[in-house]
Amino acid sequence: MEQKAENNHEEEEAWCGTPDFQTWTKNGEKLKEKIGYFIKWVILIVILALAVLFFFGSCCASHQGITAEEAYQGVDRYCHEAYDWSIAEDNPSIMSVEMGEESDSTYEVVFHSYTGSTVHFYVDKETGTTRMVEKVPLLDLENEAGTIQLFEYLGNKR
Repeated sequence: MEQKAENNHEEEEAWCGTPDFQTWTKNGEKLKEKIGYFIKWVILIVILALAVLFFFGSCCASHQGITAEEAYQGVDRYCHEAYDWSIAEDNPSIMSVEMGEESDSTYEVVFHSYTGSTVHFYVDKETGTTRMVEKVPLLDLENEAGTIQLFEYLGNKR
């Protein structure tokens, strides 16, 4: 009787407890097969993920940011849409857009209004996010005027 009990105990250990698991792993073959499929799927998913990262990484890496010329063109287009230039038809020199200083991370583009005020556009070289600062020298005023996304004003260039 003790020998039968020992044999039953050995069978229980070999079958790992549950009936579903017992039939699934009876000879270990199906378990090896399932693990093999699982590993193949994991490898396939990792390869696909790397391919997607490589594709988007190479696309994005080719993006060089904004050039000084693009910063000027984008701000110039914005200014022509946002401000009334009709007063400058007779005297074009009273309104203008010109390049300002350049730092490691930004280009400065300056809009000169016929009123004597200026709007300084600080264009982030990488993102195109452009911060605007209005300055009125006669009143010694300086105000943050918001931000724009310069890529919206570059049209089909991007």
